[in-house]
Amino acid sequence: LIIRPQKKRQRKHEEMLASIRRGDQIVTAGGFFGVVREVKDDSFIVEIADGVKARILKASIQMKKHEGEAVEPSVSEDLAG
Repeated sequence: LIIRPQKKRQRKHEEMLASIRRGDQIVTAGGFFGVVREVKDDSFIVEIADGVKARILKASIQMKKHEGEAVEPSVSEDLAG
């Protein structure tokens, strides 16, 4: 059973994942920074260095950064501390 605040955080995280588009900067739960190059059903192709691309599961995306904006933590980080 998920209590209401957890549901709200989970919904916010799902909305953040749904809003990620090609070219967005992201940070994974493992701490990798990258730029989304492709959006797939359950994953993203993320460029983590020049010419280095990795397939990342959507569930492992920690946060999204908009151009000119500081990186803001997602719901998962709220749960950690």
